[in-house]
Amino acid sequence: MIDASMLPDFIIEATEHLEELENSLLRLEEQHDDREVLDDIFRAMHNIKGASQFVGIDRVSELSHKLENLLDLIRVGDLQLDDKVFELLMDGKDRISVLVEELERTEAEESEVGDLIDKIKASIDGEPVEDVKDPVATDEPEELQADEEEPGDSGVAVEVAPLEGEDTDE
Repeated sequence: MIDASMLPDFIIEATEHLEELENSLLRLEEQHDDREVLDDIFRAMHNIKGASQFVGIDRVSELSHKLENLLDLIRVGDLQLDDKVFELLMDGKDRISVLVEELERTEAEESEVGDLIDKIKASIDGEPVEDVKDPVATDEPEELQADEEEPGDSGVAVEVAPLEGEDTDE
């Protein structure tokens, strides 16, 4: 449960660390082997994790913890920092930013983090990591959001074939 009395302080602190993360990640993008920048990123993520755990902010805590684990593996040389891993770090930072903005607006975490956590786990396990999508939190179910698009808006035609043995007489 979120400690609402501590939430404003968390938001201020997290915002500062997120700004530091943004700057450090941009520097790391240029020089993947810069140990000092990697340590700065790790410290900022560690601080976000600790503060979110203390205040009871579960999604930020869980995501920052997994990102911290990923960063630690990079730091000790057990995981190579390639473009996909770098993209995960950036997307993780961006998702935490969205969650902090949601906390500031509504005092609740609205965006999901499971997709990113699955991708981080896959990266740690050496499995291929798909491109990360940043789902936008809304009050409207996904089915309704998809129905709002008019056919042909995307410019992509998709033909769906029935599965083998599937009854198509409806």
